[in-house]
Amino acid sequence: MKKLLEINLKTLHLGRARRTVTLKIGDDDEITEGLDQLRVKKPKDFEKLRTAIRVISECEHYSNGQKFKNLKGGLYEIKISGYRVYAFLDDHPESPQQLVICACHGGKTNKKSQNADITKARAIRKKYLTERDKATTQVTLEKLRTEPSDES
Repeated sequence: MKKLLEINLKTLHLGRARRTVTLKIGDDDEITEGLDQLRVKKPKDFEKLRTAIRVISECEHYSNGQKFKNLKGGLYEIKISGYRVYAFLDDHPESPQQLVICACHGGKTNKKSQNADITKARAIRKKYLTERDKATTQVTLEKLRTEPSDES
């Protein structure tokens, strides 16, 4: 019997236009680690990122070529103070138009390492979209504590 793959989507912000979540596939939780490091090492930059995520979540059609860039192929880059966070839109039936944050890379990087980060983020996106609807995959959406429960 094939082992169950666990995918965890953890809500960061629930806006009028979309839910923004972090992505963990199996034991791979790169984004949480990256965001935790940013929060500890550069709290002001972390707050700038949280503000950008809130604005993107609230706006139906958000456009800012310097802070939120469409990299084509379904991948987006959120850029704050030298940190790059990669995300994609997902039309999961439980949460349509959610923004899934899949990778975080900070500090000064050269074009070669930035391209490698983008390639890795694309691979994470592809794996998620390939695996999420399989019978051997369990997808869990972790909501905010302030959201109403689905259970009555």
